[in-house]
Amino acid sequence: MIFAPVGLGVLVDIIVILLTVFLRKRTDSRTLKNVPGIVGTLVALYLFYRGFFEVRGFEGAAYGILSITLIIFALISIIIANKRKEIAG
Repeated sequence: MIFAPVGLGVLVDIIVILLTVFLRKRTDSRTLKNVPGIVGTLVALYLFYRGFFEVRGFEGAAYGILSITLIIFALISIIIANKRKEIAG
């Protein structure tokens, strides 16, 4: 019961982190670099709300586990996006 939501969360979050790294290399806009992390956080909060207040039970717990995984990786994505680029030299 734990492996499916965590696995799905890790799979989705790998895509979010790869998109963040891609945008970090391609653009200088801080807002655009933070979009994947912010969207991931909002989706995770929605899933947590849905799992806790609407679904409940074991399926609601699966939503909660998925949302916790998404929040952790979304915060990592935001940290990666806001990390300063090191100057080679």
